[in-house]
Amino acid sequence: MYDVLIVEDDFYVANLHEKYVEQHENFRVVFSARTKADVLTYLATHQAPQLILLDRYIPDVEGFDLLWQLRTTYPSIDIMMITAAKDSDVIQQALHAGVVDYLIKPVELTRFNASLTRFVARKEMLKQGQLGQQTIDILLGITHDTKTQHYPKGIDASTLHKIEAALRTTEQGLTAVSLATQLGISRSTARRYLEYLVSVNRLVAELQYGDVGRPERHYKKP
Repeated sequence: MYDVLIVEDDFYVANLHEKYVEQHENFRVVFSARTKADVLTYLATHQAPQLILLDRYIPDVEGFDLLWQLRTTYPSIDIMMITAAKDSDVIQQALHAGVVDYLIKPVELTRFNASLTRFVARKEMLKQGQLGQQTIDILLGITHDTKTQHYPKGIDASTLHKIEAALRTTEQGLTAVSLATQLGISRSTARRYLEYLVSVNRLVAELQYGDVGRPERHYKKP
């Protein structure tokens, strides 16, 4: 479970983003800050979260002062910008500061969820003791010709192609359970391949709620 700190001065937007985060099974919101003072006080008195969702426009913050302060003081915390700022100079500054993603408001749930899923995938990859070039390329968002592509450990090209073929047969997408049943593989294997495809931007994942029980992750083409 990854802890998330939201930094957003608009109460409505903060609540909306909190709902988005809480829909993802791997994340929980531990605090929602409205000001720079709120952020720094929380971080000084609590265990650091793994991820901060940061708006650029905060009342007591000048430009990227808070972003750079966080990067300097808490380098282990990943930061995702969620802002209305579209200027290329602003985006370049955010990238220079090492943000893991940059989302433009208003953020669609599908895009928001895809970002969180990629965050989890990157964290899982980085748990490996050593990384091969293919895994590093995935982390950096570099794509390859699928004919010559080498996949990370646990991903087999033949199985992956079967899964992608199954996905092409439906516009509605699939769950890990339905894919496992269709191909005769385990649910954990189906889920691993589906999450891999999300991590390389070839699928998006959404939570769908049934009449009873836990919501299911539903995978489909973006």
